[in-house]
Amino acid sequence: MRIHELKQLTVLHRLKDSAGHGHAEASVKQLSARGLFVDTCLRQVSVIADTHTTPAADTNTDILRGSDAYSFLLQTVTGLNSSIPGETNVLGQFRCAWKRWLKAAPAEQVAQLTKLMQQLFSDSKQVRQEYLENTGGASYGSLVRKILQPTTGAHILFVGSGKFSQSMLPLFTTWQTGMWNHRLHKGLREDHGALKFAPAASTAAADWASLLVMTTPADESNDRLWFELANEQQIAHVIHLGRRRAEPGIWQNRPASMRFNDLDDVFDLRHKQTTLRDLNVLRARQACELLAEKSLDLMPAAEVALAQRA
Repeated sequence: MRIHELKQLTVLHRLKDSAGHGHAEASVKQLSARGLFVDTCLRQVSVIADTHTTPAADTNTDILRGSDAYSFLLQTVTGLNSSIPGETNVLGQFRCAWKRWLKAAPAEQVAQLTKLMQQLFSDSKQVRQEYLENTGGASYGSLVRKILQPTTGAHILFVGSGKFSQSMLPLFTTWQTGMWNHRLHKGLREDHGALKFAPAASTAAADWASLLVMTTPADESNDRLWFELANEQQIAHVIHLGRRRAEPGIWQNRPASMRFNDLDDVFDLRHKQTTLRDLNVLRARQACELLAEKSLDLMPAAEVALAQRA
């Protein structure tokens, strides 16, 4: 059997609203206690190895089981359900959430989900190699570059030094780039060539920068710091990739002289573009569905019936 526990798989999926809000805090705690909980910019996904007792969910939550659940997970991890189809950041988010969860989850839950998640990441790699190679990858970086339109001599500062920032850096090799993080930089590739500013050097980083790319989640303290620094240092253009347009916060009080964009502006630009990759995206979706169906095909007939009735 390719996925040992497919017949027991339940996935709860909730899209966030325009302000980035999802489940209530109490529901998040309940879902996190039942299985793997992944929180991204657009959605919240709970992966549970149990089809018999599902935690209470509101009317905005989709509940999927068996092969439908696996197909949805696979399409999500490969970036097909993202606003920029084929992007790779969501895969990194799932991997990080999985690694964190492994350290804290009960041994029984880990045993129930390990084979499934290993297969999910393996299938995701296969789908990306066959259909999405060079389709997503640096899509965020390409779109951010088009929005910023850096001039010769621009200094582009990335706030946050995680995989998201690092995935965009190769798109900005023409300009000088820098990175600031609230903690010491770890795992930052030297060949990216970005200047690394220490946590205590935020003022120096802002003084150096002419353009600012925020890759950190919307956070009142961090946003206030960089709002004030961008204001004081008269940074010409700020793009915040962790903030949705309808979300309240200090950035709504920015001066008229500051050019500002958020995640929705990136999505809007993507929707305006006519691309030739739609066929590959469609084929990748079909491949995800076939891989999920294949999982059921490899089950004994009695187990197939049970999974389809669940």
